[in-house]
Amino acid sequence: MPEKFNVSTECYALGNLACYAAVDIDDLYLRREKDFSYIDKLAKLLGEVVKEERIAPSTTIVLFNVLKRVKKGRDVREVKDFIAETSDIARDLSSVRDLPRRKLVELRQYCIALSKELLSYEQTYIRHRERLAA
Repeated sequence: MPEKFNVSTECYALGNLACYAAVDIDDLYLRREKDFSYIDKLAKLLGEVVKEERIAPSTTIVLFNVLKRVKKGRDVREVKDFIAETSDIARDLSSVRDLPRRKLVELRQYCIALSKELLSYEQTYIRHRERLAA
């Protein structure tokens, strides 16, 4: 059985995935035909993360902070709201080819915020933990 996703162990890979998904969304917005596999992979991963019975605390923190960045007008305080919002984003990413252009901009902003948050997480927590272990 594969291990559940945990941002602490998959930070770099997910950050790159989110960044490439943002580029894919840009290409879709500009109506460039290509393979949008990064969007599909991110949608699948986010969908799997929120379906887990217990989400790793580090993953929750990162995804919650991303929602705070992109949902400035809307308050997400409870876990059920966080899971619902993240599920909606995963669903939108899955059907990205059918969305209006306004929604593509929102999803691109989410992917960029996710990539930035993961970079910040990696620099702050993971590298700090490595220094403490040394």
